[in-house]
Amino acid sequence: MKRNHINLILDITLGLILYIILLTGLIMYYILPPGSRSSTVWGWTRHDLGSLHFYLGIAAIAIILIHLALHWQWVHTLISNLLGRKHGQKIGRAKYASGVIVLFVFTTLTIAVLIFAANAKISSRKHATSSQQAKIQQIDNRSQPPNQQQQLRLRSQ
Repeated sequence: MKRNHINLILDITLGLILYIILLTGLIMYYILPPGSRSSTVWGWTRHDLGSLHFYLGIAAIAIILIHLALHWQWVHTLISNLLGRKHGQKIGRAKYASGVIVLFVFTTLTIAVLIFAANAKISSRKHATSSQQAKIQQIDNRSQPPNQQQQLRLRSQ
C-alpha cells in the first residue's frame, strides 16, 4: 500500500475516532451527568460511555504517534529550522541525547502524575476526616433512588 493511502486511512480513522470521542463526551456531560443513576442512551450507561471514551482516546494517541512517525522527516525539518540549523547540517550527539532525555522525563512525569492521581482518588474515602466522611455519606445518600433515601431516614430515626 502506498504511503499516501496509509496517511489517508489514518487521517479518516483519526477523524472518526475524535468525532466519537466528542459525542461520548457531550452525551456524558449533558445527557448522562453524574448522578444520572442507571439511565441509558442507546443501551449504554454513563460508565459504558466513559470506558468507550477512554479507550478511543488511547487509540487516538496511538494513531497520532503512527501519523508522526510517517511524517517524521517533515517534523525533523521543521524543528531543525526552528533551532536555526541549516539544511544538511547534522545534529550533534549532545542535542540528540538531550532531546531523548527531555522526552523520557516528560513521559515519566506524566505516568507518575497519573499514578499519583489514581491513588489519591482511590484512597480519599479511607483517609477522610469524620466531617468529610459525613459529607461523602450525604452525597452517597443523594445518589440513591428516593425510596431508599426514605428508608435510610426511617432507619436513622
